[in-house]
Amino acid sequence: MDFLTALAYWGMAALVVINAIIVLRMKVDIGDRAEDTSDPT
Repeated sequence: MDFLTALAYWGMAALVVINAIIVLRMKVDIGDRAEDTSDPT
């Protein structure tokens, strides 16, 4: 595989890694509904 062909695969791999880092650092806050999901029993 030459350099230009492999560059697309390295770019996709880099985007996946960057996206994973961003998602792991995000604080996901649904709001008040997150507390209402408890079991009512």
